[in-house]
Amino acid sequence: RLMIASPTGTGKSFMEMMLKAKVPNSVILSPSTEILRHYAIDLGIDVKDREAHGLFTATAYRNRLMDGMELPSLIIIDEAHMATESTSVVTSDIMAICPETPFVGFTATAYRGTPKGSEALIDLWGTPKVVLTLPEAVRRGYWQMPELKVVPLLDDDQLTVTNGEFQISSVNDGTHSRMESLIKCIREHRKGPTVVNLPSTEVVRTVEMIMGDEVCSITQSTTDAQRVQAYE
Repeated sequence: RLMIASPTGTGKSFMEMMLKAKVPNSVILSPSTEILRHYAIDLGIDVKDREAHGLFTATAYRNRLMDGMELPSLIIIDEAHMATESTSVVTSDIMAICPETPFVGFTATAYRGTPKGSEALIDLWGTPKVVLTLPEAVRRGYWQMPELKVVPLLDDDQLTVTNGEFQISSVNDGTHSRMESLIKCIREHRKGPTVVNLPSTEVVRTVEMIMGDEVCSITQSTTDAQRVQAYE
């Protein structure tokens, strides 16, 4: 198993597709159907036919293998760091079904949020092969370091915290009381296409109602087609 690490936007998807093109009977697995959709578009194939061209979610591919699909010569895993988290059982199943098959994983984050999680990732994949570091990506012009500014809207001492996490209800209440300032902040800092992360769907809907056609909202219920339209 080999894990390849490179920052977001530095060509990992291209590397995956080039590798697949060079190795017959290889597959690409991704946790995101949206990512697979873009692979299909880049390869010039119908999105509905992506599985016939070796593009699967991990769960779908595990199921196909258990139904008797021919074992691949190479398995390429996108977002390989997730193999120790939500998709860990599925990935383990695939590795057990294909014990002789080489695996190549690609990720922008060759670590996890805790030392234990990072250790589990290394145990699964081994020491990652770093193609490009973030400072190198900045020097080469693939990345631009953002300019950050913190604008205080809420006093976190006024929010409810349970087990170290802010409670959404209290965040919603606090944000609503500062909605006018939040909208003003968005408008003042918007320069061209702008992405704003908000704490909950409720707050998103409130901002959408106030700003109207100025915004295009995306929540967990937004379809793939609507997401594409929003970013276009």
